[in-house]
Amino acid sequence: MLDKIYNHFNYRTILFLISLFFVFTSINLFYLSSEAPDYIFYKDYFDYFFRETPSTGRENGLLYFFLVSCAVKLQEFNITPATELHYISNSVNVVNFSLYVIGLIGLFRLLIAKNFHKNNIIVAFSILNFMPFTIKLLSTMKPEILAFAILPWTLFCIEMFLKSKNFNYIFWSIFPNILLLSTKNSIIATVGAIYLFTVLNNFKTFYNKKFLKFVLIFFIFYSFLLYEDYQSNGYLILNHIPEGGALLIPTENQVKLSFIYNVNFADIIQKPYRHNHANSFIGIALLDLFGDYFQWYSNNTRSLYMFDNYTVKGFWYFGNVKELVGLFLGILSYIFIFKYISKNKDLRFYFALPFFSFLVFLLNIFVNRDYFETSRASLFKSHYYSYLFVITFAFLLVCILKWRNILKFIFLILLVLSSFYLYGFFKTSYTNTLDYLSVKNNVSQFCNTNKLIFNFQSSDECDNYTQNLCSPNILLFDLRYLFNDSEIVHSNYPLELINNEGYIVEVNDTKNCFDYVENGFKYKSIYINQIKIPWVNIMYLLISIYSLYKVNKLFINEINTKSPNIEY
Repeated sequence: MLDKIYNHFNYRTILFLISLFFVFTSINLFYLSSEAPDYIFYKDYFDYFFRETPSTGRENGLLYFFLVSCAVKLQEFNITPATELHYISNSVNVVNFSLYVIGLIGLFRLLIAKNFHKNNIIVAFSILNFMPFTIKLLSTMKPEILAFAILPWTLFCIEMFLKSKNFNYIFWSIFPNILLLSTKNSIIATVGAIYLFTVLNNFKTFYNKKFLKFVLIFFIFYSFLLYEDYQSNGYLILNHIPEGGALLIPTENQVKLSFIYNVNFADIIQKPYRHNHANSFIGIALLDLFGDYFQWYSNNTRSLYMFDNYTVKGFWYFGNVKELVGLFLGILSYIFIFKYISKNKDLRFYFALPFFSFLVFLLNIFVNRDYFETSRASLFKSHYYSYLFVITFAFLLVCILKWRNILKFIFLILLVLSSFYLYGFFKTSYTNTLDYLSVKNNVSQFCNTNKLIFNFQSSDECDNYTQNLCSPNILLFDLRYLFNDSEIVHSNYPLELINNEGYIVEVNDTKNCFDYVENGFKYKSIYINQIKIPWVNIMYLLISIYSLYKVNKLFINEINTKSPNIEY
């Protein structure tokens, strides 16, 4: 009995769980997901699900944003003007990490199917948790994390079908694929390209009546989901129009073919900063993978990642050490990726996954030249293909762990330490950090646990609703007040409060606020409204969960039948 427990819960598993908790807690406390790219657009889904608007005015699938809205709804009576973004960020964290774990389970099965040892896989996942592109994926309220939750499973189904010719793997993937291919147009195009390549590369295996039956069933049920999304959005999922419409960029300023191959060799060392490489796809791809070229995450001045960081002084032309560390890791990663693509035929497909996204985005900017703002090139943020790169990098890590020398441990330790450095966990002083965390932690869903583990000192209670509503700490509005409180411009008043009978009052000072709250009044936010439910999406989600369970069971039965003593 104890041996069985040890086999499934050894020190490597503990290491993985600790790394997962550390990354979750650091994102939860150091960063607000409202600071991530495009939050200002995607928050429209809250207005729709909480019945403030009749449609979203967006084109993406509903499921991911509904899950986040449900998580927000669970905290509706804790939300105040000062804490709204914090509880939304908490909700994004919980949903994203839940989806991430589902994706990792699918990725674990995929790696097992490719004959990697489970111990190496768990160690690889522990390292993967700390990677900057993983942190970006986990921090952002966008559907790419839902794509990561599903894609490893569907790739696993394809892998097992090609090995066993058992069509049950394909049929059980119908509903997960429907959800995957209804997330976002760029994901649809990229995953569609991946699937098309797979089918063409294995045409004789797929070309039969069973596969045609699968395609027919898929599109029948797919149409129901697309229709529900269309009714809620007012747009079809492929009908993407940039905010404000096409930019109508003059022909002479539109993207040139040189964007694909151009590299600003001098500037990539001396000026590795936002928009300096807008004319270089390669430069952006290398600088933004481990670094934060677009300054949304670790270089965001509204996050704790940026303050009191330990600075390594450069020399000569190499003065931008932080950016150059990210650049070096990006170059090194692609060197290893190309190495394994060229030498490992069995795995080259998985190492090439990000390149499907590159191909789709590059085709898009040349087909729709007037949509692509050449002065920024923000379409090439690494977050857009992070769900693919996490899979690729997991394969890279397990391959490195098969090296038979001590260099692999040195390399992997330096990789994790570099990530810590890039995300500002090494600081010259932790005083300001602890001052902010003592406030921020009070609105974390793991407030009491964090106080116990990290010994945060705070006189305030966890989730003190009355305090946060009537007399909130100014740091809840903006952590930059920690460094310059002389420029505080936020005012907490006036506030609209509502009681259970629907009576609304406006309060303008702290005393009145406390008095009304004691008499049962709450902050009047949209989150107290009844939430809309996308029934088709929910039904398909439940079927998909059951489908993944059946796929997992099918795999275990098949492994036990062929090799009863194998570790899976």
